Amino acid sequence: MNYLIAAVAFIFALASFVFVPSIVDSFHETIVETQTDTGNVTTAAGETTGNLTLSMELYKARLSSVLALDSSNGSDTPAAADYDEDAQVLEVSGLAADSSRILTADYEYDVSTDFTNSGSVISAGPTFILLALIAIIIGIPAGMGFMLYRKARGH
Repeated sequence: MNYLIAAVAFIFALASFVFVPSIVDSFHETIVETQTDTGNVTTAAGETTGNLTLSMELYKARLSSVLALDSSNGSDTPAAADYDEDAQVLEVSGLAADSSRILTADYEYDVSTDFTNSGSVISAGPTFILLALIAIIIGIPAGMGFMLYRKARGH
């Protein structure tokens, strides 16, 4: 009976790896929300970058947290180039020189800032789950081997 329980637990732990990406996404979605900001940006002659002030801090100040950039000027191909954390200003490149446009940015921001370090604690959750699954996958066969060893020795 012990072997059956161990085998079921081992199979369950292996199958759980299928769900790890969903678990990680759910932890991420717990601490992140999406914000959309717009602003008028004008570029001077020979200038192809502009600044858009964001209303919320960009999640972890990473450019990868910018989900989409759109421009009302069809000549633009906007891309996030840099971010100033202190001023909450996103530098956008790929803009047509000497023209005006309305830029729209969709980006992620951290909603857990109301609680000190709660985002860090929540972010560590998937790591603990992964370590637990690895411990189960290694521990069950090791425990079964130890039981077989003791049984073979007559203990």
